[in-house]
Amino acid sequence: MGVDYSAVCGIGIKVNDEIVDKFIENNIFDRGDWEDDPVYCLEKANFIYGAAGSYYSGEVCYYLFVDGVNLAGINKNAPAFVDSLSKLGISIDVDDLIMIEDILVS
Repeated sequence: MGVDYSAVCGIGIKVNDEIVDKFIENNIFDRGDWEDDPVYCLEKANFIYGAAGSYYSGEVCYYLFVDGVNLAGINKNAPAFVDSLSKLGISIDVDDLIMIEDILVS
């Protein structure tokens, strides 16, 4: 049995309980679906996402990313990313976006 590593990198935010709750409040998915399959839920949410942590330990976190292949694209798309989250009741500002560099062990 081998160990696989996947890297995630980009500009975005970490998915926290508040974000999950807002997705649930907006009927994007329900709590049971989130607990069973977060990846399926994030696909339904229609954001670019990534996972990090370890499937072996069960400690996995998720990130939402601004779309863009270069800095100019990310800068151009950041306001729309923030606006999409704001429409769901998630209050962030462009200044809240962070550089994410993480790894997933599976």
